[in-house]
Order: sequence, then structure tokens, then C-alpha cells
Amino acid sequence: MIEDPTHSTNFLDLTLTISESKVITKTFQKDMNLYLYIPAGSAHPPSCLKGLITGEMRRYWIQKNLSNFEPMLSKFIQWLSERGHNIKNLIPILRKAAASLDSPTTAKKGMNNDDNTLYLHWPYHPHGIQGMKLRQLYNEHLAHVLDYDNMVVAMSQLVNLKDLLTKAALAPESPNSNLRLVTRH
Repeated sequence: MIEDPTHSTNFLDLTLTISESKVITKTFQKDMNLYLYIPAGSAHPPSCLKGLITGEMRRYWIQKNLSNFEPMLSKFIQWLSERGHNIKNLIPILRKAAASLDSPTTAKKGMNNDDNTLYLHWPYHPHGIQGMKLRQLYNEHLAHVLDYDNMVVAMSQLVNLKDLLTKAALAPESPNSNLRLVTRH
């Protein structure tokens, strides 16, 4: 779509406005957006909801526009509520996310390859053993035996219906053939 020259336009999820030689940003959301965030009954790890809330709050916050931040955050909380989330359960996550807004995002300790960290990759299930329990068991039974400075528990999502139904992926373009569709096994 081509627009006539203007000082304001919508691009992706932002409204960009040129005012007094500055670019001012404001969150833009399409009228047809369904806001299909993770439903409350989902089998996603709790960290997915925490990450979603923290990411959305940070996205609204970095625009440094309080008049835009408050209504967007209110709408976001309303959309989560409409997806079945209980406000009482969201409050601690929202408070923790709000507390982190002014701190710069930095790489977490133990995430570089030079340290002595044990990485435990574990499939997540809402009724299965959780990351905190794995960490507790490690600390009680293995920490004194194994020689690691740190332990990171990485919970992964189990294979779901979408994974089974959408097995197609685009293969890298090769010089001898056209772009082709390849199925993953």
C-alpha cells in the first residue's frame, strides 16, 4: 500500500510520528487483531506467560510515553482476563515485570560457554515434575558430588497437535534447483 506523504504512519506494531525533528512512537494495533494470547488452561510452562507479560510490558514501556503505556497495559490485562487468566494470579507476575522495566536487559549469569554450568533439558508437563523441584533435587542429592558452579533447567514444550500437522519447512535455496518444500521427520 502506498500512502501520501505525511508526518505520521503505521508500521508493523508502531505508529511513527515526526514532530519537531524527532520520531515519536506509539503502540499501534489493528482493529482486526484477535489478541489470542496463551489461554489460562494451556499446557505451556509458566515461564511462557511470564515472558509474554514481561515482553509486552517492556514493549509498551520503551516508548517512554506514559499516556500510551497505561491504556495499553490495561487493555493487555483485559485481553489476558478474556483468555481465562485470573487477575489475582497475574498480579505477582505483573509486579515482577514492572520492577524489571527500568533495569537494562543483560545476559544472565551462566549463559556463556566459558563457565562451568550444568544444563538440564527437561520436557514440560503441567502435572509433571517442575523446574523448581528438579533444582531442589539436584541441590539435595547431586550438587555436592558433581563439580558444577551453576545449574540451568531448560523446560521444553512437548510435541503438540500443531507440530504433528505442520511438518513442512522451507529448505535453503540451492544453486541447482528452485526453492522446494521439505518435510521434517
